[in-house]
Amino acid sequence: MRLFALLFAFMAWSSQVEAEVFDPNFELSQIKGVSVYLIDDAKGACWTNLKEVREYAEEKLHMRGVKGVDGQTSLTMEQNYLFSIAVHSRRLLKDGSGHCWGSIRVILSTVTMINGNRHKALIGEYSAGSLLKTNQNRRVIEAVSEFLAEFK
Repeated sequence: MRLFALLFAFMAWSSQVEAEVFDPNFELSQIKGVSVYLIDDAKGACWTNLKEVREYAEEKLHMRGVKGVDGQTSLTMEQNYLFSIAVHSRRLLKDGSGHCWGSIRVILSTVTMINGNRHKALIGEYSAGSLLKTNQNRRVIEAVSEFLAEFK
């Protein structure tokens, strides 16, 4: 019975999706350089297509008018950004079996100077919880697509 209640709670949680661009006037074409950064905190083969996700994000950004997409962009330069994709996921059961549950977060950020100090500035973010039978692979690609759809 407890397992059923836990599964029900995770299913309800998995439907929660939040995507927000904090400046409605911001356009991706303003970006001169961006690095796509992956944060892999998935266990039990819950996320296995990292290379495909990176290439997908880079191509989608390029198609949306971002001028420089590479892994070497310095955030200290003006109009350079970080596009990070973080997946935190585990198998539901202690023995490493069962559904994958966790969270996916996509963030576009940059560094700005405030009172002479560097600060991280969020341009937008997407976050979702998920509970999936196999793994998070398809859901991560969908998250990148849904987040980029929020921009002009």
